[in-house]
Amino acid sequence: MKLQRALGRITGEINFYRNALADPRTPKCACWLLQLAIAYLLNPIDRVPDFIPIVAHMDDIIVVVGLVMLARLLIPNPVLIEHRREEGTSTEALNIIDAEGPFSAVIADYSMPNMDGITLLGEIRKRAPDTIPIMLTAYGDIDVAVATLHQGNIFRFLRKPGESDELKRAIADALDLNHLITNERRLRNELTNANADLNKKVKKLDETNQLLEYWVEFSHAVLYSLTCEEDQLRPTYVSKKFARLTGHERTAMIVNPDFWSTHIHSDDRQQFDTALQQLVDGSGSEQTLEYQIRHKSGEIQRVIDSMRVIRNSDDRPLEIVGAWLDLSLREQQ
Repeated sequence: MKLQRALGRITGEINFYRNALADPRTPKCACWLLQLAIAYLLNPIDRVPDFIPIVAHMDDIIVVVGLVMLARLLIPNPVLIEHRREEGTSTEALNIIDAEGPFSAVIADYSMPNMDGITLLGEIRKRAPDTIPIMLTAYGDIDVAVATLHQGNIFRFLRKPGESDELKRAIADALDLNHLITNERRLRNELTNANADLNKKVKKLDETNQLLEYWVEFSHAVLYSLTCEEDQLRPTYVSKKFARLTGHERTAMIVNPDFWSTHIHSDDRQQFDTALQQLVDGSGSEQTLEYQIRHKSGEIQRVIDSMRVIRNSDDRPLEIVGAWLDLSLREQQ
């Protein structure tokens, strides 16, 4: 930051003297002296013998600095003042923006020597879009200022001379607007990053679910889950092999919560209800039992049912997950 500021000041000084020397009011001899100083500095031949004490080793400093100072003295003071004022307004402001910006707000005068305030604030907006521009105008420039304000290029314009309280309010409003803009951009960036992370997680979850579906597809077991809602168990998931096990589509299980219990053989119904109740009451976390179910075709099939309860931090049942396996397949193997 300090190096950029130093380079900006050096560039500004070079532009200042270049413009001053190019001014028609500057005598030609001033330009000749400056050119002579540059030529002396770049000349490899030592013009002062080395045996002369002190001066021989400092001739470049003495001669070059002397010629530059003499050239500067020959430049008329009005020329120096005018170009210094020009360099000290718009150009220096842009240099400061480049070196130390961005700033929350900038105040510029409409009437400036080498660049009007609208152009300057436009250049500042290119470099720092979030900087809030405020412009000071005289009464004769009001029409131009109002047109610029309506175009959205200026946040607010103030007449000069004006009240200090009005200027303070304008600055406070500009700072609030800048704070709002920067916070909105920060929140948008955070939201974009959060959405990107969420999309990655969703994609990974989709891949995991797809892999799980493949595993379930090649398994003989029928996976299921039951949620505990107000002391009632409601089916929320049944895998695809349900149709092979019962002869019914799995949607029948989702639509009718009592579908499974009504298809259990009457001799085994009490055993099934007791096992479920023990899981819900907390008497156990796992249950495995065998019982008979009625297939859509009317045939009786034996299944093994392995189920487990999932509880929350308050030890209340949230979900029962399990798997049914057709025992006839095991007997065939």
